[in-house]
Amino acid sequence: MSWKWIEGKGDWVIDMTLLGSGALSIAFAVTIGLLALVR
Repeated sequence: MSWKWIEGKGDWVIDMTLLGSGALSIAFAVTIGLLALVR
């Protein structure tokens, strides 16, 4: 039971990390796009 919980926790952390990096790259791309438009 505890092993299953640890396994699920690891998956959750990996999912959050992937979501975070994806959101960061999207925000970065949007910022670059806005800067290019302003110029």
